[in-house]
Amino acid sequence: MTVSMMRYIALPIVAIAAACSGTRPADTPDTSSGTAAPYVAADADFMRNMIGHHGQAIDMADLVPGRSSNETLANLARRIDESQVFEIGLMQRWLEARNESTDVPHDMAGMAGMATPEQMAQLADAENEAFDKLFLELMTR
Repeated sequence: MTVSMMRYIALPIVAIAAACSGTRPADTPDTSSGTAAPYVAADADFMRNMIGHHGQAIDMADLVPGRSSNETLANLARRIDESQVFEIGLMQRWLEARNESTDVPHDMAGMAGMATPEQMAQLADAENEAFDKLFLELMTR
């Protein structure tokens, strides 16, 4: 890998790792009393959309093994997977505590930050440095 490629990869990796690091947020509020914090329908919609958004990050991270030989990227993908699974669980519990559906909208292609089906196919077909570059570009959007 060239020095310029390492620079290209290093900054997004640092940014993503910072976003995935630190202490995990507190779990959902205690709803043992049968009450949950007030919310509006848009809050529940947001949570369902974010479950889909985080799910795509997991799908992308799952593509790393076998397509990239960059150990730093592999470590990042593992951290992304772990953090996104945890956050999806938080959002599902938040919705369940409010008797809201946890079903993710089917068509999320227009949601900001989501890769299109074509981009996901392109990522699945890429290997080595081309994969690394596209993975980081899509992940940091």
